[in-house]
Amino acid sequence: MILTQIRLNVRLRAQAGSKKLDNVPHLRYTNFKFLIGGFVMAKTAMIRARTESNLKEEVENILEKLGLTSSEAINLFYRQIWLRKGLPFDVKIPNKVTLETFKKTDEGKELNSYKSIDEFLLKMGRHA
Repeated sequence: MILTQIRLNVRLRAQAGSKKLDNVPHLRYTNFKFLIGGFVMAKTAMIRARTESNLKEEVENILEKLGLTSSEAINLFYRQIWLRKGLPFDVKIPNKVTLETFKKTDEGKELNSYKSIDEFLLKMGRHA
C-alpha cells in the first residue's frame, strides 16, 4: 500500500535584505510504503538527466527563492504528469503570428506599458 503525503509549509524569512521570497507556500510530496510491522520507509528511484549549465544555474536560483530543491521540483513535475496523465502544460509549435510577436517583443518593439492594473484592465475592456 502506497500513501502520498502532501505537506504545505509557509516559511517566513526574517533575514534583513534576504533575496528570498517571504511567506511563500511550499508543497512537499513524499511517497511512503507501509511495511509489515508498522515501519515506514521512503520509496525512491534515481533520475539522471543532462541540461545546459546556464539553464540549470538560473533554475536552481529560482527554486532556491521558492524554497525548493531540484529533487522536490522534479517530484512535483512528475506528480503533475501522473495526475494529469500528460504534461502539465501545452507543448505546441507557435504559429506565425505568435512567432512574429515573440520576435517583436524580444526586440523591444510594440510593447505596451501601464501605470496601474486598473489602467490595463480598462484598456482590455474590463472594469477594475
